[in-house]
Amino acid sequence: MMPNYEKNTFLSRRIICNDIHTLRLQTSLEDVKHLIPFTEASIKNLSKEDSAYVEVIYSRFGKLQDTIGNKIFPAILTITGHTPLTFIDKLNTLEKLRYLNDATWWMQIRDLRNQITHDYEDDYEIIAEHTNTLIEQSHKLLAYWHYLKPKLTTLIEQAENQ
Repeated sequence: MMPNYEKNTFLSRRIICNDIHTLRLQTSLEDVKHLIPFTEASIKNLSKEDSAYVEVIYSRFGKLQDTIGNKIFPAILTITGHTPLTFIDKLNTLEKLRYLNDATWWMQIRDLRNQITHDYEDDYEIIAEHTNTLIEQSHKLLAYWHYLKPKLTTLIEQAENQ
């Protein structure tokens, strides 16, 4: 088990990384808002610039979701002294501790992240559908990050004072 200061440093670094993901995701969402909702035709005919923005959205959504779910959530549970066994138990514990508002939603965006990594490059209809869903969920994930970040800062401060 690592000392609190190491956990706090780890968590602080994840916050910095997530702020970068958040900034890049927000910027790219702003850059493509004129294209929403995406259609099969609009996906097929994306300019190089717009295609790059969409790729950033896919990438940063995945990184933000992954960092929260696979790095920050376990750190929260460790710092708070909780050791649930299954992933759903972890989410339910985080919900009870008020670090997560809806465990079901988290499972849905985790599934979305997994789906978008398996998109078929030539099925523009599916890509358009996933991109529209991804953009909607990106806004929700960003809002969640803005909810979670101050709670993490408080958790770090509390752990440092122990």
